[in-house]
Formats: sequence, C-alpha cells, structure tokens
Amino acid sequence: MTDTMIERVAIALENELRRQHEGEYLVRYFPRGPGSDWLTVDGNIYVTPLVRAILAAMREPTEAMLDAAEDKECQSPRGTARAMHHAMIDAALTDQP
Repeated sequence: MTDTMIERVAIALENELRRQHEGEYLVRYFPRGPGSDWLTVDGNIYVTPLVRAILAAMREPTEAMLDAAEDKECQSPRGTARAMHHAMIDAALTDQP
C-alpha cells in the first residue's frame, strides 16, 4: 500500500495510462525520485478512464483523511457529509500518510 493519497493517485494514473498505451513508450512514476511528477505518452489520452482510476484510488481514505473528518459535525447530515468530504480532501492534498 502506498503511503499518501497523492502517491496512490499518481500510481493509479500511471497504471491507467499504461493500460491505454500498452506497448508505447511511457516513463515510470517515481514518487521520491528524479522526474517524479511527469509521464511521457505518445498519442491520445482518454480522460474519463483517468478520472475513474483517480476516484477509485481515492475510495479508501488514508489515516490522515480519517483523522481530518473525525471532528466534523454540522446541524444536518448533508452539511456534515460536506464538511467531512472537504476535510478529507484537504488532508489528502497535504500529502500526509
């Protein structure tokens, strides 16, 4: 399992690009190595499958995301869900495990 949500999503993105461009030149993603934030792909990229791969990778929250959502409560269930969702995404963006 990957440490952070950012790494998890980057790997899911890489895997979907590999699936779309099987046999074509693709630079591997190295989360903590040189060139960690880019991939090179020749050809078209289908965006919807990439979005699906990203959302699937985010389905299981990290501990930091769960911690961020723990204290969020509003007067309505919908408001609580929104506050929790925002807190969890904010935690994912901080790149904390």
